[in-house]
Amino acid sequence: MQLSNAQLRVLSLLLTLPLAVFASTLLDHDNHALVHERLADTWYQDSDSHVHALFPRDSEDVTYVPVGSPGKILELTLITRTSIMIA
Repeated sequence: MQLSNAQLRVLSLLLTLPLAVFASTLLDHDNHALVHERLADTWYQDSDSHVHALFPRDSEDVTYVPVGSPGKILELTLITRTSIMIA
């Protein structure tokens, strides 16, 4: 059986592609160090960060109901009921 030029090209591509993929996995792809350099050590911004000037909080003088208190449970219950009625 004689193969045409196009068929030989396709066959050579199909045979070399797995080798190329395998060879690329042998290379060291340790990107964890790069990601760690970009990530912050904390989930919040320091108080002197420029982010606080960009996104000021309007509610700094508001006192919040403590989590787990009866007032907070009532507040969450009302929010849930309102959400169900809206949906």
